[in-house]
Amino acid sequence: MQNQLNELKQKMLEFFQLVKSKINHKKSEKVSEEKKLDETGGKVLAILGSILVAIKGILNTLFILGFIGGLFGAGVALGYGVALFDKAKVPQSEDLVKQVKNISSISEIVYEDGSVIASIESDLLRTSVSSEEISDNLKKAIVATEDEHFLEHKGVVPKAVIRATLGTFAGLGSSSGGSTLTQQLIKQQVVGDAPTLARKATEIVDALALERSMSKDEILTTYLNVAPFGRNHKGQNIAGAQQAAEGIFGIDAKS
Repeated sequence: MQNQLNELKQKMLEFFQLVKSKINHKKSEKVSEEKKLDETGGKVLAILGSILVAIKGILNTLFILGFIGGLFGAGVALGYGVALFDKAKVPQSEDLVKQVKNISSISEIVYEDGSVIASIESDLLRTSVSSEEISDNLKKAIVATEDEHFLEHKGVVPKAVIRATLGTFAGLGSSSGGSTLTQQLIKQQVVGDAPTLARKATEIVDALALERSMSKDEILTTYLNVAPFGRNHKGQNIAGAQQAAEGIFGIDAKS
């Protein structure tokens, strides 16, 4: 009986040792797998880190190249702009005022140097009136819609000039939105509306010169005498506040 108990005890001891051994083996395998995962994760993180460093280096290089290119482009544009303004001749005051106030039914087609190509009869109806014959409300309305800083600037608004010039330089053209009333008058009567930087430079120089030669009221009155207003009720092309008032509303510009 004693021998049987000893054998049973021995077998139970062996069984527990076997179980313990298997448990330890499982723990060892788990630790090994975790170690492998840690090593793999470390390698992945290292690779990702290297990729991020490389991308950062590329982006920094592109930023530096772009910055240098931008400075170079700005320098070229500035130099070109200075050259254009240097070429633009400051007009004689009397000649400029005479040209601006010219309300003729004859339109001239000219070369860039000013020489006349041809003269053609215009079908534009236009009646010149004095400042007193134009309603103050109409004057205020034109200033409010076309050039709200008209009474403050000296012919041009720098920010608007830069915006319009960049638009022209980029090939997008320019619009009256970048021009003061003085510039629009110069464009209408002197330089035309060709979307070129050379014309824009001449327009700016002439606008500054005109502001020194004419009062604000004279400029506004002249603008209201030459600005196109589409067609009247008969389908005729009209320009100037008087023709617009008569042809569209059947009243005088003073009303």
